[in-house]
Amino acid sequence: MPFATGGQNDKIHIRIQQRSARKYLTFIQGLEQYDNIDQKELLKKIKKKLSCNGCIIQHKEYGGVIQVQGDKRGEIKTMLNTKYDIELENIELHGF
Repeated sequence: MPFATGGQNDKIHIRIQQRSARKYLTFIQGLEQYDNIDQKELLKKIKKKLSCNGCIIQHKEYGGVIQVQGDKRGEIKTMLNTKYDIELENIELHGF
């Protein structure tokens, strides 16, 4: 899985991984540092608003990582900025 390595823990990282020819998975990492974000509630809002499925994966090194079906990087970045008042410079998008 595509996860950040040490030294990048101060930002939220949103990454994609290609699953097949036209299908992607989106991963959201680094939400543990924000006390105002409940990962279960955020996942519920993402699933409802973006019409996709997802789950929370427990990673050994990075803790809870949200996995969502589809390439939803831009929509998730906008949602984190507007609903949770996270600065855009604290959200980093990865992928092509």
